[in-house]
Amino acid sequence: MLLAATRAFHGISIAAFATAYTASIADMAPPHQRGELIGYMSLASPVGMALGPALGGYLEGSFIFAFLVMTALGVIGTLCVLVAHEPPRPAMDRTESGRINKAGTKAGTERKPAFWSLLFTAPIRIPALILFMVGTAFGTMVAFVPLHVRTTGIVVNIGLIYTMSAIASFSIRALAGKASDQLGRGRFISMGLMFYTLAMLTLALSDSAPMLLLAGMFQGAGSGTLIPIIAALMADRSRPNQRGITFGLCLTGFDLGIALAGPVMGRIADASSYSLVFALSGLMTFIGLIIFITTSSKDLQHSVQFALNGGRDVYAVKS
Repeated sequence: MLLAATRAFHGISIAAFATAYTASIADMAPPHQRGELIGYMSLASPVGMALGPALGGYLEGSFIFAFLVMTALGVIGTLCVLVAHEPPRPAMDRTESGRINKAGTKAGTERKPAFWSLLFTAPIRIPALILFMVGTAFGTMVAFVPLHVRTTGIVVNIGLIYTMSAIASFSIRALAGKASDQLGRGRFISMGLMFYTLAMLTLALSDSAPMLLLAGMFQGAGSGTLIPIIAALMADRSRPNQRGITFGLCLTGFDLGIALAGPVMGRIADASSYSLVFALSGLMTFIGLIIFITTSSKDLQHSVQFALNGGRDVYAVKS
């Protein structure tokens, strides 16, 4: 019971940190370098994912010592936050309180929408839906790859799969953010969804260690492209006093996907195989790609232009 409560508190902490961290970077970054700086600052995540399992392996002989080390790292992070300085935040006036409405356009003096109703507004609903699909694929991979390896008898160090993912994620984040500032966000989000689809389909067909490592590389490339670029996209589509809300709503989709992946895909795996759940996850991200290409903007023509040809984001607001 205590472990479950601790894990729940851990999840709340991650959700709060991820939202506030991304919003603060967007606040501090110049608009023309927003994607670049969000990409650079997000490099910490794959580095941690790469080093964490290795560090845990060295400390697994003493769980108490391992948790104390993690606590010390958390304290260091807290001290770093305390010395950081946020830029001045403009106060929201009456004319901006309803800025994001169901059409994604200026709403003048409309009353401020309810928090959850913003999830269904044009600028937010498609990115949130895509993150839900990606979260489901990510949760499926994390939950079932070790079981898939054990069932198939493939001889591989499972940690290497996540290491390949972290290396690919780190490498592409260093480039994609800056490129999205120059070439547009849409085509990189499409690229990230294609990488995720390839990762899940490769897992579904995997029967050897090289295929598993390749799947890890595809997943890392997808995550490293998609997550920071969607963060930059939501920064483009929101004003400084709205970024925390929009990031939080989008990440809710990702978290919900991870939460449902285990029980839902687990039932399917029990009735069939792990390969099928990987294939279904790949189908979900492919459907997400189609949805993004056709509905990411105000109509089909603008959506295709934005998703594939670097077209203008009609929902972006002036910073």
